[in-house]
Amino acid sequence: FLSWLPFYYEIKIAFVLWLLSPATKGASILYRKFVHPHLSRHEPAIDQYLDDVREKGYSAIVEFGSKGLTVITNTAVQAAIKISQGQQQLAVQMQRSYSMGDVNGPEESPEDVSETDEYEERDSRQPSVARERGGDATSARPRRAAA
Repeated sequence: FLSWLPFYYEIKIAFVLWLLSPATKGASILYRKFVHPHLSRHEPAIDQYLDDVREKGYSAIVEFGSKGLTVITNTAVQAAIKISQGQQQLAVQMQRSYSMGDVNGPEESPEDVSETDEYEERDSRQPSVARERGGDATSARPRRAAA
């Protein structure tokens, strides 16, 4: 707005130099003549305002902290409820999908069952891709034609 005035920037630079110059002590003069008397007249009101802000700030922090603590505890309780419901749903799903014999496990010990027997049993139940293409049962990759 004021930049359209003639010599605005030049006057502004001269004013800042006057404020900063130790020879003129412009900032000190400005403070002693205008700022200090204004602050002295309004000192009780300023102190009262600062006390009010300090008290309101303390009560706001206490209120915010209690609300935050309430949110955190509610979130923790809801998460615990969801976890327990999820565990119950998992148990129901496992009961539906497995028979009691599967859940309890076979009567024979783990040493009696070899890994190869388990793989052979699975391979015999499901045809592999290699068998369908004419490959051997141990390889899932198709055979390459000889070049």
